[in-house]
Amino acid sequence: MEKDNRIDNPTTENNEIHEIHETPVNPKQEEQVLQGESELQAEPAYMDPETVYETAAEPASEELPETAKPQSRKVVKKKKKKKRKKNPNWLARLFVLAIFIAIVIAVLHIDYFTVDEINVTGNDYLTEKQVLKGSKIKTGENIFDIHIMIEKSKLSKNPYIDDIKIHRKLPNIINVEVTEPVGMAQFQVGTSKKYAVTDNEGTVLEVATTQRQIVLISGIVVNEAEVGSKIGLRKGQDKVFDQMMELVRVTDENDMFFKKIEVADGRVTAYVFDGLKAKGTIRNVTDSLESGTLRTVVYDLYQKDVKKGTINVSADNYCSFTKK
Repeated sequence: MEKDNRIDNPTTENNEIHEIHETPVNPKQEEQVLQGESELQAEPAYMDPETVYETAAEPASEELPETAKPQSRKVVKKKKKKKRKKNPNWLARLFVLAIFIAIVIAVLHIDYFTVDEINVTGNDYLTEKQVLKGSKIKTGENIFDIHIMIEKSKLSKNPYIDDIKIHRKLPNIINVEVTEPVGMAQFQVGTSKKYAVTDNEGTVLEVATTQRQIVLISGIVVNEAEVGSKIGLRKGQDKVFDQMMELVRVTDENDMFFKKIEVADGRVTAYVFDGLKAKGTIRNVTDSLESGTLRTVVYDLYQKDVKKGTINVSADNYCSFTKK
């Protein structure tokens, strides 16, 4: 019996031998395919009806291109709106807040906060009563019932007040700081018995029927005066008016006061008292006031109780006194 030397090989029905060719696989592509299959296997059996699934479209051919990557399914879940729970304690909280506010108001209105002192400073022309006229600032009022901005608005309407500041000093003091216009003067209106009071810019603050405690300037003719408007002067007197207002301003700034100033032909006669006066050009008198020379001379005469005579003011701040 002959030995069968044939080798067992897999055959088909036609005894044809087929060679098996292994196609090389890209490691990255193989890893991605395995990952996609694991995600599909991990897919839950039960699907929430509110869950929407979006599946990437598959290519028509069975074979995937080498560059194609398997796409996993994306799960998009709809967010459920959370309903706010009503707080049943809001009425209780509101009640507690109302009680707290009532207690605070009651405490602030005890006698401890009743105003019993008012200090007014900076008022040289106006009296304290004139400064506070028409306001709610007075003793006996609760300090918190005095509204600072409202009272400041009221008092600022006074034409003789340039600026005003109001401060509370707890528990019961109100401080009022007044700034009055600098360089005010009054002029007789025509031949009438009316007097126009102006600030240093010539704006009419008041038209009075009697003289005020402000320097009276004579020698400048006023044709018309209306509160809030510029004073109406005779033609050609604008320059001398500006010179006189500068003189009045310098007088105020150097703590001097003249009852009356007469001006004519560029020269002035300024009355310290009814009998004591200073004479000179507008420029010389202004310069002597700015340097303080005239003030020193007047103070020296006042110390000697001299209330009558003439101070002659020359150039270079030179002053001489005569008893005439």
